[in-house]
Amino acid sequence: MNVKELDTREKIEVLHNGLVREATWTQAQREWQSMGNQAVQAISKLVYEYFENNINVTKYSKDYSLASYANWLLKYGGFYTEHVLFDMRDANNEENYEEGLLYLLSIVSHNFERWDKAHAVGSIHECSGLF
Repeated sequence: MNVKELDTREKIEVLHNGLVREATWTQAQREWQSMGNQAVQAISKLVYEYFENNINVTKYSKDYSLASYANWLLKYGGFYTEHVLFDMRDANNEENYEEGLLYLLSIVSHNFERWDKAHAVGSIHECSGLF
């Protein structure tokens, strides 16, 4: 499969599936939760809710928000996640949001091995911040 021939949604699916497989395997190897697995859980929530329920970091339902997951990535993900999340927040169409989601996934994927060596930080479910 040539990745360049895939559209943005297909690239997101391929990258996300590979990242989830890697995170599942590493989590099974130890008892403690890692920052890497937290990052995968947070980005997975953003991907799932966007594609399954059409909810993104700027849309909120009455009882549900993705703000905590975005805030965790913003707080602990570093400089690059900050810029991507702000671009996603300000995206004016689906294509721009999906490109941001793909880039955010690639950042998490690129940093997963390093983050997976660090103990969990904060809570992805209860992280306050700018979102």
